[in-house]
Amino acid sequence: MSIVSSEVAEECGVLPLVNDTLEVATATGRVLARPAAIRSLDIGGISIGNTTAMIVNSGLMEIRVGDLMKPEKTVKIDGIIGFDIISRLNVRIDYAKGNVRLTRPVRSAASAESQRNFFWVGTPIVRFVAPGGIPVHVGLDTGAQETYATQRLLDKIGIRTFVGERKQVGGFGGLKEFRGRFIESLRLSLRGRMLLFEKLLVFAPAVSTFADLDGVLGSDLGQAGVVEIDATNGIFSVEESVFDPRLERNRR
Repeated sequence: MSIVSSEVAEECGVLPLVNDTLEVATATGRVLARPAAIRSLDIGGISIGNTTAMIVNSGLMEIRVGDLMKPEKTVKIDGIIGFDIISRLNVRIDYAKGNVRLTRPVRSAASAESQRNFFWVGTPIVRFVAPGGIPVHVGLDTGAQETYATQRLLDKIGIRTFVGERKQVGGFGGLKEFRGRFIESLRLSLRGRMLLFEKLLVFAPAVSTFADLDGVLGSDLGQAGVVEIDATNGIFSVEESVFDPRLERNRR
């Protein structure tokens, strides 16, 4: 679900439906929230009507980025666009250029069920293919700092692990430090494009889902390129960004 800070909710007249608080589970922790409904939400000129949301205390609205070699970085935010909204739109995230493009979905007549690699079963799931044609299903969490694997993936493909150094993993909900097992390298195919994952942490998800996940896909996947989410046609893709250094200089 989408999340708004208590300050934004108060300013916009969004009231909690009940006074009771619920827990929102994230990859790195849990935060208290109150359910609400938003009559109309405008995102870049696109109006979304009658959407659900969770109100979280403004003091907790931050993303923490972990790095043992650098000081911890905290970014304050006013809200999170959840998959309750993303599932209604086409989303294109260009990490290299630092922009997001949202458009109305168009159902493709040429799309076939065999081409789908993105599914919604109470949580967004992306399907990869491991060597030998083994399907790998990972949850999609664009707010997670990095991608990680689960024990299920180890059991499925029989890959070896090693005990790694302490690692900080950040996100919405806090910052955690780990010392555990890692996968040295793993190649997975995404719609025919081979992707290399290195030093994958083996980590148990913070919350159960309807599907047994082989891992969670974080924002590190597309930080050097473009991620596109087409929930209407069930397509998730990653491509290289055409980077123009002049744009970067203008942004500075």
